[in-house]
Amino acid sequence: MKAAITWLEQRTAFSLPAYIRVAMNIRQNILRYLDIGALGVQLPMVNNQAEAKAVVEAVKYRPQGKRGLAGVRAAGYGLAMPLNEYTVKANQETLVSIQIETLEAVDNLDNLLSVNGVDVFFIGPVDLSNSMGYTGQVSHPKVQAMIEKVVQRIRAAGMVAGTVAYTHEALAKAKERKFQYIVHSVAPMFDQVCSGISRVGTGLLLDTIREKCFALGY
Repeated sequence: MKAAITWLEQRTAFSLPAYIRVAMNIRQNILRYLDIGALGVQLPMVNNQAEAKAVVEAVKYRPQGKRGLAGVRAAGYGLAMPLNEYTVKANQETLVSIQIETLEAVDNLDNLLSVNGVDVFFIGPVDLSNSMGYTGQVSHPKVQAMIEKVVQRIRAAGMVAGTVAYTHEALAKAKERKFQYIVHSVAPMFDQVCSGISRVGTGLLLDTIREKCFALGY
């Protein structure tokens, strides 16, 4: 929690929104991260309608949810604006993302899509491959076919589809599939960009990095 607070303080100092993946769908756990300033949460292994509703209830204030209210850091300690105004603003701005990463979740997808207050339906390809019996084989044709099927159902329902892309190729594929919310690491980018670059002046290095990023489509 201490590390999360430091990270959130750094983000808010530059007016950058912060979203946190909370490991367990427990209201008190979710509340702690929201109260210290997170503008949204992502919950793994949300498999049915009841679990999705529980996430929304934990994130949103009444009348949309059951989030506890106090003059906490996220609310400007009650000094930035009246708390009744803050709750309206928070309900409008906080993001709710749930992860679709098991066959159970896929089977219950229509029910999950019907839950009011969920903003992003995030497909977790690694866990989904495991649930399908192709552990770690994200590129397996049957896993890829399942991902394609699920993203099409999400988009057809008018909802936002999300996923993770570890490489530039995966990022391009996710965009091609019309994912709108993509988690992409900068590590592969720097690996590609900086390969072959060594012992050059700072200015030349920055120019070279910019050129390579542009060429790679970043």
